[in-house]
Amino acid sequence: MMTLRSEGRNPVEKPWPARPAGRADAERGAALVEFALVLPLIMSLVLGLVTAGGAYNRKLSLTDGVREGSRFGATLNGPTTNGWLSDVQNRTAELSTGEVTTNQICVKLVKAGTGDVYAATPSGCSSVAEPATPSTTATGDCVVKIWASRPVTLQAMFFTANVTLTGKSVSRYEGKVTGATTCN
Repeated sequence: MMTLRSEGRNPVEKPWPARPAGRADAERGAALVEFALVLPLIMSLVLGLVTAGGAYNRKLSLTDGVREGSRFGATLNGPTTNGWLSDVQNRTAELSTGEVTTNQICVKLVKAGTGDVYAATPSGCSSVAEPATPSTTATGDCVVKIWASRPVTLQAMFFTANVTLTGKSVSRYEGKVTGATTCN
């Protein structure tokens, strides 16, 4: 028996109800079964979040690399040889922190309005369509177009999805084109 004090009254003795002996063990077993049922779902969500976060990080690296590669290509003089293309591809691959190889990067130097192509990587370098020339580009201006794609697999325990990450960029060419036709 335990003695309890209530406000302004004499101590009262009350018996506490005793717990049945086997009840705690049964509840522990139920909790273990519930944990075993919920654990795969929680682990699936955690794995999905980790792979999705990694894919998003790769997408950001790819997009930043393509954008910076486009700016790099826009400031180089040329192209007179394939050196310009390989320089732009190598710099883009370097800036994308290894997310894409030079074979996955497409580069084109195009004169707006006329469609004249001064330099381009081989066809089939990417399954993604090239970016469109902005409508604000003046006729006669040249633009550097760079686009790249990379496959990624997302996993969440029993669920797997293959996704293609893409990055596209167009920059106004500020260098000097040598040859028969020049850009503004």
